[in-house]
Amino acid sequence: MSHSSDLLKEPGVVGAGLYSRKYLLRELEGTFSSNEGVRMATFCAAITQIMETQGLLLDRITAKQGWENCTGWVMWGNEASIITVGESMCVVKTQTASFNNLVSIMKKALDSVDVRQR
Repeated sequence: MSHSSDLLKEPGVVGAGLYSRKYLLRELEGTFSSNEGVRMATFCAAITQIMETQGLLLDRITAKQGWENCTGWVMWGNEASIITVGESMCVVKTQTASFNNLVSIMKKALDSVDVRQR
């Protein structure tokens, strides 16, 4: 069973997939068409790279260390949200998803099977 299939079993998840930092869609399951999946992968790859850069900048301008290790981000909307960890993404219904649970599942997958294949 794929990482995306596992995420789809969780409450509120409507789509899940894997993308690469080269803007490629590697895996997609759920309610999105392949064209929507490709656009979502491009979006997630771009935002991930922006967030990593922001982490490096924050690390330089603050006295606190650790900002450079960005492994994910969340875009929260009233109806739908996107969660990414590594190069894994899932789209959820905001009101029915457990963000803490999903991030935990995604982080565990990142730690056990490297879903970041650059």
